[in-house]
Amino acid sequence: MDESTRMCQQDTTRYLVRVVLEIESPEETLLVDAFDPTRSSKGITSRGPLGFGIEAGIALLLPLVWKFVDTVLEELYKESAREFIKKLKTLLSDNDPSLVQVESNSEILELACAELESNGVDHARARKVAATLLTAFLKNRTLLQR
Repeated sequence: MDESTRMCQQDTTRYLVRVVLEIESPEETLLVDAFDPTRSSKGITSRGPLGFGIEAGIALLLPLVWKFVDTVLEELYKESAREFIKKLKTLLSDNDPSLVQVESNSEILELACAELESNGVDHARARKVAATLLTAFLKNRTLLQR
């Protein structure tokens, strides 16, 4: 996963963790912005038990909820990419690229568009880029086949 995608995923994780904690542990919401997930592994870190430099072993939900949400988002992104690749392989193997109308492949375009949007590209631009990507894949299919 590239740095841009990771940052986008981390922003989404931070937002969702905050939403959960506002309901389940409101006093922890103040800690969300200061939380460093790279220094926390199942609640144990070199900076204290929770990744904040706090030495007291207070049972906080934040590190656990963060890890869960982050794992779910990562799998969702992977699943989205796998679905796109599966459809692309079918499209590349079953069709003469000169006969394929990119615009008529709305399902694969939507998958590509969703992937781009999940990385911070606005919808209108993602739609254009998705069509251009699909065209490039089709025109250069021999580079993609293994």
